[in-house]
Amino acid sequence: GGCRSGRVMTIGVQVATSLFTVFFSAAVLFVIVRIQFRQREHADRQRATIDFVERCLWNSEYIKSRQEFIQLRDDPDRPIDVWARADMSNRAELSVIRASLNEYELVAVGIINGLYDEAIYREYWRGTLLADWQCCRLFVLKVRDVVGPGVYSNFENLAEAWRSGRAFKPHNGM
Repeated sequence: GGCRSGRVMTIGVQVATSLFTVFFSAAVLFVIVRIQFRQREHADRQRATIDFVERCLWNSEYIKSRQEFIQLRDDPDRPIDVWARADMSNRAELSVIRASLNEYELVAVGIINGLYDEAIYREYWRGTLLADWQCCRLFVLKVRDVVGPGVYSNFENLAEAWRSGRAFKPHNGM
């Protein structure tokens, strides 16, 4: 009788050890797969950001619109916030300004939602984005008086974070 209970106990220990090994191996495998998934996700986000920037740099319509925006932004005789007046609502200049601001808003939303890589975009476009926000801030405030407080708020939050040296969106693991 005593020998038999020892064998049962040994089998019980072996089963417990085997179960522990299986669960431990599964947990390790899960962690490895999760890390690989996050690395792939990060690489995809970086690629999407580079593709976006590259499309902007080579798109003739974007280049033309950007040049028109810079002329409006830097016009010493007419501050850019003049274009926010109600009597300017049908002017082509307003469309040019809105296109540039909408692009920044879209980039901010892309960063918030993990579609674009903040570090790459920041390294490449930080100075331009901050200069554009500084020049367009009064324009945006005037538009908000008419349309509502949320207009271009993501662009503003992005610019303010970068101006103060903070990341716009906390990084989740990667």
